Amino acid sequence: MTFCTLEVFRNPPKFSWAAEVYKEYRTAISKEEFTEKQVREDLLSYRNVYLRAIRLFPRYKQAIIAGADYSQYCYPTVQEYDSHLTQFAKANKHLDQQYFNEQADQVASICLWNRAEIKVPTIAGPTNDEE
Repeated sequence: MTFCTLEVFRNPPKFSWAAEVYKEYRTAISKEEFTEKQVREDLLSYRNVYLRAIRLFPRYKQAIIAGADYSQYCYPTVQEYDSHLTQFAKANKHLDQQYFNEQADQVASICLWNRAEIKVPTIAGPTNDEE
């Protein structure tokens, strides 16, 4: 049996394909742009996997969505997301209007929905009595 030695780490090869690709890619876009692009691609893939599971097992739809870490991306239609957002707003009254607007913007961009179609619940701000 041959054991791997540290020789490879002490004397790395002169050419590394991965290093060359990284150098080329690194100069093309900034780290922030790369991160944003990767997060978007990951969310699209995440949504695709969950929607496929819902199509394969429609009778487990509610369980699949309830078990998702990012359930807001798992709703197949705008109407279903609207009802989720309304229920979420009722359960989380401490959140402000800006939070729900940002959520709707993010979900619309990932799910490729028209932002105007999403009905964001109107949250009444705190009154002077509550402050």
